[in-house]
This record gives sequence, structure tokens and C-alpha cells, in this order.
Amino acid sequence: MYQPKEHEATFSVKPIGVKRICEHCGEGEMVRDHKSQIMLMSNPPLIAHVCTKCGGKLNLPKVYPYIEWVPEEESECSSKKD
Repeated sequence: MYQPKEHEATFSVKPIGVKRICEHCGEGEMVRDHKSQIMLMSNPPLIAHVCTKCGGKLNLPKVYPYIEWVPEEESECSSKKD
């Protein structure tokens, strides 16, 4: 078990999966395009993604899907879109 150091406190967290729905077809999921070696060096950098259904492409500021960690008491999803 983790022992907190000075000025630290522990709390329970729960992982929440976050996915990006395609803006082109509204049905597929945007995932990192591993075929593309392009990363736009803007601020923030943009990463190439492709839709799993229609093949639409978007450059996004983070890699989807990803995991967000929330405290246990806040773990109820605010949006249950599946």
C-alpha cells in the first residue's frame, strides 16, 4: 500500500474511458491514424486521427481514446453516450 509523503493525502479514483465520436458520420469513433506520420507542431500539437466507420480524418489535440481519472465520489459519468 502506498504511504503518503509529507504534505500528501490519498484518495480513491476510478478510470473513465473517453472516446471521440466522428464529426463526419456521427457514428464511428476517432482513433489515432497509425498510418500517418504527421503531427502538426502547432500549439498544442495536433495528432492525426481516422474514423473507424467512414474513414474521415481529423487532427486533434490529444490521442483518442484516452483514460480520465476521477475521484470515486465524482465517478458517475456526466454523459452516457454509447
